[in-house]
Amino acid sequence: MFRLLPYLPSLAAIVVLGILFWGKEKSKICLFAKKNLLPLSLLIFFANGLVYAREMPYWNPVDEGSHFAYIQFVAENKRLPLLTDRPGEEVLAIKEGVYPDKPKTKAESAGLAGYIYEAFQPPLYYLAAVPAYWAGGSNFIHKIYVLRIFNLVQFIVLMAIGYSTLRDIGSFFPRLKHPFVFLGLMFVGFIPSVLARSIAAGNAVTSMIFASLAFWRMAKIFSSGRSVTLKDAAVLGVFTALAILSKFNLLFLVPVVIFFFFADYYRNLCRARLDWRERGKKVLLQSFLYLVVAGIMISPWLAFNEFNYGTMTANTQAREQQKAVVNPLEEKADFGYFRTNISTFMSTVWTPEETRWKALDADQTFCYTKIIHILNSFLILSFLLSALIVFGRLWSDSEKEKEGLLYIVLLAFVFTAAVTGQQFYAAIEEDWPILIRVGRYVHPAIVPIAAVFIFILEEFYAKLKIPKTALYLFCLVPAGLNFGYVFTLLAK
Repeated sequence: MFRLLPYLPSLAAIVVLGILFWGKEKSKICLFAKKNLLPLSLLIFFANGLVYAREMPYWNPVDEGSHFAYIQFVAENKRLPLLTDRPGEEVLAIKEGVYPDKPKTKAESAGLAGYIYEAFQPPLYYLAAVPAYWAGGSNFIHKIYVLRIFNLVQFIVLMAIGYSTLRDIGSFFPRLKHPFVFLGLMFVGFIPSVLARSIAAGNAVTSMIFASLAFWRMAKIFSSGRSVTLKDAAVLGVFTALAILSKFNLLFLVPVVIFFFFADYYRNLCRARLDWRERGKKVLLQSFLYLVVAGIMISPWLAFNEFNYGTMTANTQAREQQKAVVNPLEEKADFGYFRTNISTFMSTVWTPEETRWKALDADQTFCYTKIIHILNSFLILSFLLSALIVFGRLWSDSEKEKEGLLYIVLLAFVFTAAVTGQQFYAAIEEDWPILIRVGRYVHPAIVPIAAVFIFILEEFYAKLKIPKTALYLFCLVPAGLNFGYVFTLLAK
């Protein structure tokens, strides 16, 4: 019986989705599920997160040890670490599996693991995690679990933000509002790599929270039909700054928010609300205020880097430090590399590359790989199709097609395109090919991706008349992925 407990969240999600799809509209159980969808969802995802927090190997996914070392250094030294600083002996001992004994290898002889190589990361998450580190007491294994619970709580906050955003989107197709909102949450909360990266000690979940808050604010404005105000611009500036102070690659938010201001400008022109010159001046003022607020907030961290590294970020120094491990063959990030690795392109959007195969035999690995590649293909095709639908309708003659949902999905598409484009640019510009085949860097856009995903499913259902049974079976994919990954964790 107890062996089945880790699988209960996946099974509960399947049951809830079934009730929302097939339950009689006025039955007590269906009304209860719809009325309490948020607490039911958070309970399921929290229980599932506890399984990951308990069962994931220490320092896996890779880099958890260095993130932990960053937190430990801040807690014990009362300053931010540099790339030349060393992790504590406890971190190395846990890596070697000998804790609480001393590590067999000194930090000076441990290669990359002998440095706090995540020290180039912005400090917000690590400063916030210090109280959780202290709460773990003197036992460092306890500290790991407390930090994972701290991250799990943040993950539940992310799910609540996702719920609010997807609920606004779901209101545009009331026939399947509740099942599609829950499906979107499953897409966020049951994808193994999102969970593993969120719950392991590290800054991934914090960056996802602030990126999702920015998207939530922009989607809220579009769904309500009102125009952007200077207050909105300032709030978006705060969210952007907090996102960048959590993870620097969230710099992609800047052009996304600027695009949002101009999309709102276009929407108001279509409504003939303001003279285009007057509205243009307002957009420029909003953009200026947004950039000033974000710039002021991140400037102390940029100054810290300038003082210690001679540049505004330490990304280049970090890549040089990691090069021997991450790109030992010095492969080039060019079109040839992309063509060779097309089968694994973005595969880790779905499942962590470091731990996914260890409990599987060759046949299981082959089957799982095929599933992942099919999902990659569907995701990419879905985005291309949604782009065609949205752009086509926004420039159509129908005034009705220029409102609400289409603007939100357009924003979600641009949001995802921006983070993916930044990833490709960084891979080519910095000659860092791993960025092409590691999809976890797209995770800050996970809520917008879910928004596009449920939009395209609704299109299939409403316009192509896909049977509800087929739609429901397809919707079980996130639960199936989560179920499979829990199996690999328990079989380690």
